[in-house]
Amino acid sequence: MRSDLELLRAWRAGDAASGNGLVTRHFAAVHRVFVGRVENDRVDDLLQRTFLAAVERRDDIFEASGFRAYVLGIARIQLLRHYREHHRDGRTSGIDSALKASDTTASSMVGRREQRGLLWDALRDLPLDQQLVLQLYYWEELSTPDIARVLDVAQGTVRSRLARARAALAEGFAERTPPQEVPAPEVQEAWFTELRDQVGG
Repeated sequence: MRSDLELLRAWRAGDAASGNGLVTRHFAAVHRVFVGRVENDRVDDLLQRTFLAAVERRDDIFEASGFRAYVLGIARIQLLRHYREHHRDGRTSGIDSALKASDTTASSMVGRREQRGLLWDALRDLPLDQQLVLQLYYWEELSTPDIARVLDVAQGTVRSRLARARAALAEGFAERTPPQEVPAPEVQEAWFTELRDQVGG
């Protein structure tokens, strides 16, 4: 299988099929940025905006970080822009409230009564920056430097944010679970990784 770098270079040289290959390869990861965070009827529009921006700026992609980190960074910007544009009417108070106010399709997909569903609910109650750093690390398996590029922060900030996010997720899950049923941290991390395939993409 051709690497992202090979596809990117071929795409820049005029091979449209290579560009389509990159989009197909990373579509699910970008979709996971939006699913459960915005209304269902806005997801497709945000996906189109994200990949259109990637197409228009493909010559600006830093090869060392790769297409995946680049397009996820664009998706994050589109998500933030969506909240600024569509949550100004007082019904929500900022980004975190917008997350909680969005549809619950993804939550129903994993089942609220199951422990993985409770873990998903705990994730949704975290601030957006903590949600994204967990998602990028566990679901998208990005390195610390790549996460820093996606979030536009320093690598040290990524490490500290990830530590706080892990602790907050574990605390939120424990609050929803009887003490005798709270699994070990490594089990919770494994469950969180499994959610990737259940919530969309």
